[in-house]
Amino acid sequence: MASIDTKTVLKNVIIGLLTAWLFFSMLTLTYSWIKLLLASLILVSGVLWLVSHGNLKKALKYLVLSLMVFGICFTSFERQVFSDAGHPSTYDASTPDITLSYPKILTVSLTEIVQGIKETPAFNLFSLEHSGDVTLESVELSTTYPDGRIEVNFYTETSSMGIRFTSSAGHHYITSVRHWIGPPSSQLYYQKQTPEETLKQFDNLGLQWLYDQACEQYQNRTGTSPTVTSLDVSTQWQEYGEYRGMTLLLSGWQQVNNDPEDLFHAEFQPDGTLLYISIPH
Repeated sequence: MASIDTKTVLKNVIIGLLTAWLFFSMLTLTYSWIKLLLASLILVSGVLWLVSHGNLKKALKYLVLSLMVFGICFTSFERQVFSDAGHPSTYDASTPDITLSYPKILTVSLTEIVQGIKETPAFNLFSLEHSGDVTLESVELSTTYPDGRIEVNFYTETSSMGIRFTSSAGHHYITSVRHWIGPPSSQLYYQKQTPEETLKQFDNLGLQWLYDQACEQYQNRTGTSPTVTSLDVSTQWQEYGEYRGMTLLLSGWQQVNNDPEDLFHAEFQPDGTLLYISIPH
């Protein structure tokens, strides 16, 4: 009888530890209401199973085991989806090791990049796990980074969580889900139109046109044309005079002794107005 009790206690301890591990892993990897509900069901069912008897105890045991198997499968599925979120819209099979290059960056559509991400299983899973609106916070394109880099960030207010999509050197998007610390810039610099509508305005002008404006201002101030070898493009949230909201920053770089040297930083409003241009000496 004592051996049976020991065996039962040991079995309960093992299952309890597995339940605690699953509960911890589901909540710490990435928080979501789905995993919170699942972990709560496992915890409650596990406690009831430990204190119940007869057929109810047997039924609860299979329920706990089923929930644990489902939890492990769901967590593994989520990890796989978030670790391979597909290639960005800029991907070219003829240059598989390059995410973005100069001067091809000047023909890129910011809207297509964001829309492509919104159609990925990773974005849809994040939206499902965190109910409510998912707001675009930032877009960064870099050809200074070896073989190019794209980074796009989103935020959901209901759970104060953010998701980052990153692709570099021709690789597929990798995502990271994290707790957002502090209010996002889209709330600090609130604008009536959505970030996607702002990106569409920039796309209507075209990165090439904005780049030409920056180069013209550079030439007017220095008397020479900039010898740009790489370009970075990033959205910002700013307040300049009467304008408040999303802007676009273009940073031109020149390769000097294998190191990038900044030539100019030019920031634009969505209507193409140049807010400022900085030319380091």
